Amino acid sequence: MNIKHLKHGHDSVWDQREGSAEVGRARDAGVPFSWVAGDEVYGGNPGLRSWLEEQGIGYVMATACSEI
Repeated sequence: MNIKHLKHGHDSVWDQREGSAEVGRARDAGVPFSWVAGDEVYGGNPGLRSWLEEQGIGYVMATACSEI
């Protein structure tokens, strides 16, 4: 599963909805996957990470050094 890359500067709420919608569509379409990966645009979005956890979907996300 490869979520398309979003350019920096997008609204984080939009990013969460777009990311979760893409993953949700893939799941609903029966695409087999057990986890997703994302760059720091997605990794810096706690709402998206929470949504993935609520759905029971594993993830690996990059985060900015400033978040450590």
